Amino acid sequence: MGAGKQGSEQNAMDITIAVARPQDADVLWTMLYYAAQMAQDGATSPVAAQDHPYLRRLVLGLFQTSVTILR
Repeated sequence: MGAGKQGSEQNAMDITIAVARPQDADVLWTMLYYAAQMAQDGATSPVAAQDHPYLRRLVLGLFQTSVTILR
C-alpha cells in the first residue's frame, strides 16, 4: 500500500458499472466538455458540447449500443 492510511482505514471508492441510458446524457455532456477542454476554446458551459458534431454523434450513438459507463 502507498503512504497514508492502511487497511480498513483506507477510503474506498464505490464504482457502479452500468449501460449508458438517455438520462445519463447530462453527465456525459459534462464529462466530454471537460475532457475536450472546451473552455480553453472559449466555451462557457457543457451545453456547448452538444453543438460539436463529433461529440453529438458520440453521445447519441451511446444510446444505440450497449456501452458500459462507470458511475
